[in-house]
Amino acid sequence: TKLILLDSLLQEVLEMSPKKKCLCGRSSCDSEGPPGGAGYFGDKSLKFYESPINFIESQVQTLNSRVFLTRLALKPTLVLAEHELVVHFLENCMADFYNGLKDNYAQLFGDSIMFADEAEAIRLRDAMLPMFDKKSVEIYKQNLQNILIDWTNTLDLDRELNFYEEFKRLAITYNLEVFLGINHKDDIQLLEEVISSSSEHWHGVISIPFNFSLPFFGNSTYSIAMEAKEKILRIIKQRLDGQKSRFGEELRAKEVFEIDKLCDHLLLFSCALIPKGVGSILSILFELHWLWRPLVDSEGCIPDEELECILLEIARMYPPFIGGIRIASAETKVGRFHVPAGTAVHYSLLCAMRDPELFLDPNTFNYKRWKDGAKPSLRKEDMIGFGTGPHSCIGRHYSWDCILEIAKFAIRTFLVTSPSSEDHRFPEVKYLPCLRPVNPTPFKVELRRR
Repeated sequence: TKLILLDSLLQEVLEMSPKKKCLCGRSSCDSEGPPGGAGYFGDKSLKFYESPINFIESQVQTLNSRVFLTRLALKPTLVLAEHELVVHFLENCMADFYNGLKDNYAQLFGDSIMFADEAEAIRLRDAMLPMFDKKSVEIYKQNLQNILIDWTNTLDLDRELNFYEEFKRLAITYNLEVFLGINHKDDIQLLEEVISSSSEHWHGVISIPFNFSLPFFGNSTYSIAMEAKEKILRIIKQRLDGQKSRFGEELRAKEVFEIDKLCDHLLLFSCALIPKGVGSILSILFELHWLWRPLVDSEGCIPDEELECILLEIARMYPPFIGGIRIASAETKVGRFHVPAGTAVHYSLLCAMRDPELFLDPNTFNYKRWKDGAKPSLRKEDMIGFGTGPHSCIGRHYSWDCILEIAKFAIRTFLVTSPSSEDHRFPEVKYLPCLRPVNPTPFKVELRRR
């Protein structure tokens, strides 16, 4: 306890120091280091996981800097909460960094673009991007419309709906139809099997990454997740062997993937990752139904520009994935700061999109900031919830189109009422591993009269 107190006191003194010593540690270096400290006994992981935004913003206020040093997961960690620097880092610095999740989760997600180095990521992106462009997305759109219509026809309107779960399931059903050719009507049993396995696979993300089993207690959650991964991979290979996946066949025809890497990418596209992101944004949209309801006409239509601006603001303030960790593979620089090999960098998309340098009154939900002609002017690219650079989300157009189509369909089809007396409120959210409402509103819905 005394050591911890001493370390904390020393860290406070260091943080108050007018000039920080460069992280490279060389006496000959006169570069300034970042504010903050990473004392051995001052790990801030618990505070970070309790509330990433409160932890980061409190440090920003204390240190008067949107870039600072701390210790997370026992590693000295440079935290980036400045929008301009986060964009620069993701677009220009990836050659000297690797994905910090690789050490624990590469086995869970396989050999995919998620963990590729910069050169390999660019090569894979060049091959796959045409399959996710706007022209390709238009081809997939009819699949989604059919799924939405059948969802409506089978929906039990007598029960209250958890929109997070509903939208998440719609998104994974759509993904499995597009990427694996599993038809939501003709392959119901297989669809349910893969959805169940995807859920078990995702639970590996929030478990201790060790494969083990204990007598009387059974397999660990991670072990179960690995078994689910292998089950999904077997199904993927069967779909490829039977030429059931048009997407998989087109990907194989590009001849940039060995079969195992091809399957690992289809696993990435078919797992729960994308559906959770889609469900996150759409569930927040309906938690805020009181905000956009006046914009909907008697036919259930909302102007496309208004809806997209609302969704952009949701993605700015409530990004499904709040950031990431990169580990320096060699000594390098991020902005003006030296970063020694082995140092972690946490880029906070959540806090970068609340940077007052770019976003006026950043903690206020104001969807009109995204409108053409708004001052200060913003670009859609300023919403960096999908990342940017060689490791940005390759399916951003696909996912964004999915979000827009489901939102328009649901608003046009349903009248939504909330049982809560606190109707005009912003939802309390969990941030990790994927942002979602703490207590999703149980909505009552009815079909609009035509």
